[in-house]
Amino acid sequence: GASAVKPPLAALLDRVAQGQRNQATRVRIAAPLDAGARTAALGQERAASTRDYLVAHGIAVNRVAALTVSSGDVLEITVVD
Repeated sequence: GASAVKPPLAALLDRVAQGQRNQATRVRIAAPLDAGARTAALGQERAASTRDYLVAHGIAVNRVAALTVSSGDVLEITVVD
């Protein structure tokens, strides 16, 4: 579906997971609202799919924050200390 992690994003997430797996950092995922959507559901699903992918690849769930933002048109992934 529209919220599934596609191969180009999966390749990036694989590098993030590999680099952050044994670190004490936190990962913030900000998924934009769909321009035509009336609810935040698709943005929430995209953020959750991205979080779930990272968790499945070794990042502890308590280190990943997934949220929906009202501005922007790209998924943003931020790694912070």
